[in-house]
Amino acid sequence: GNTICVTTASTAFPTGSVNVATISQDIASAYIASQSNGSQIKFKDINQIDDDDMEEMDIKWNMALLSMREDKFWKRTGKK
Repeated sequence: GNTICVTTASTAFPTGSVNVATISQDIASAYIASQSNGSQIKFKDINQIDDDDMEEMDIKWNMALLSMREDKFWKRTGKK
């Protein structure tokens, strides 16, 4: 079938299908776009990425993971 792995720094997660990967991509895009922490990535920039470009999808996914890690760090340390 159409199996895609989303890779982080040390782990690959099989998503099972292209549809699941697309949902994850959409969620990651929405999460990044909703951040008000001065992130330099803009929603219009995310929308310009070709849906079939796996390298750019991987970059988007990693950006979403970094944003979530940043939020967890600030919540854990109580500083911002």
